Amino acid sequence: MIVLLGLAYIIYFLVLGAGFRQTVNLLIKNKWILETKTEFVSHAFFQGVFFHVLLFNTLQLFNWSVITILIIIILILVAAILLIAWHASSISSQLSFKWLSPPTALFSLACACALLIYWNGHMLPNIAWDSWAVWEGRAQQWVLHGLNTDIHDWDEWLLNHQSIYNHAANYPDGLSLIYYLPMLLSNDGFAITYVVNLFAFTLISMLMVQRLAKNNGTTYLQAFAMIALFTTPMINNHLMIQGYADIWMAMYIMLLLLTLVDCKESKRIDTGIALICYLFILPMLKLEGWIWLLLFAVAYVLVNLWQHKKKYWITAFTLIFAFLFASNVINFHFPFGDLVINQQRIVIFNLIDTPIQFQNITDQLLTSFLWQNNWSIIWLGLPFLMVTFLTQRHDQAYKVAQTFFISALLCFLFLFYFTEASKWALDLTAINRLILQLTPCYLFLLFNMLIKVEHFHPEQKGP
Repeated sequence: MIVLLGLAYIIYFLVLGAGFRQTVNLLIKNKWILETKTEFVSHAFFQGVFFHVLLFNTLQLFNWSVITILIIIILILVAAILLIAWHASSISSQLSFKWLSPPTALFSLACACALLIYWNGHMLPNIAWDSWAVWEGRAQQWVLHGLNTDIHDWDEWLLNHQSIYNHAANYPDGLSLIYYLPMLLSNDGFAITYVVNLFAFTLISMLMVQRLAKNNGTTYLQAFAMIALFTTPMINNHLMIQGYADIWMAMYIMLLLLTLVDCKESKRIDTGIALICYLFILPMLKLEGWIWLLLFAVAYVLVNLWQHKKKYWITAFTLIFAFLFASNVINFHFPFGDLVINQQRIVIFNLIDTPIQFQNITDQLLTSFLWQNNWSIIWLGLPFLMVTFLTQRHDQAYKVAQTFFISALLCFLFLFYFTEASKWALDLTAINRLILQLTPCYLFLLFNMLIKVEHFHPEQKGP
């Protein structure tokens, strides 16, 4: 029964996403193409999740009853179904359904991996993971007190005993809103969302191997990449215990980079809109989503400047920033927060407020990355990926992806070596979860590098 409810929730996201995509196509007067550069069903699902989070963030602004909220959802679903049916019937001769037949062996492998994780997840002991008190806990609080109920941290709660307390009240609420609907309708919302998580990760694995196939990767290499994705211990554990936003961040970062490649190839407006949606859901899931969003924007700008032979702009920007940083003049105050960047402190609005102070976390870094076997042996490929970033030729989209990944790693090292985030490295917690968000992206770039090495023939190299 739980599996059926999970499948119903998946269909809910698919209908929302397909309706959202079709609305965009009608607005931009674009043809509805099911067979795009990546699978239509995958984009429909993940855009459905985005629209769901956006919709429920809006519903939180109103003091509406549960019945009113459910009626609104039903009306939106009916409108989406009617819109899809009307447009599909009007252009049925143009539709292609090849997307319903993914490579059988790889699809079977992905399903087998997901089913194994599903089975093992039910064998875990009933331990109070902190996710139950944070993301799932906040969803349960909304179920009990109303969706528009304000949830505060400790200090605010002490001043107002009528408010609701959650020790992670400052966290983005995207994942809690994903949990809210099944918890509202069932006593076992956790198990329902478990099915949805594994379905989502299966879609991501298929998107990755299909992109590797388009890049001339062999079936064996695609299968190896999928196995590495599902069996990396830290990924595997977070799929089993689920309830954390990190695994969703990892999926959307991967989806973002794959969509960027598709956008550069197809140059379709709807693909560009999908790219923007995936960018803006990142900060809805975790605070560091703002960092990844900004790094992606910086990577895109840098690569485009470099491509257009405007290296002097990059040099000038670097020198100006270094001068401003050294002279302590970046000190601005805005109604929505402060912006302070100097040699003593970094304050970026309400996202980061930390002194700069060196903390040697090398032992914890080695323990986390190597000695604990959290990541198997995948990091052995990192030096080769760094070298080939400079020695191999890459399309613009892949340059952006690799620049994003390298800058994200550098930002990761800076945060844990020089800011208060070091405390999360010393206790071996966030140092793993933060890198988890980048791991699928890393695996995709690593196996794409292996494809290029496999097809490299020195005798064919031109003068």
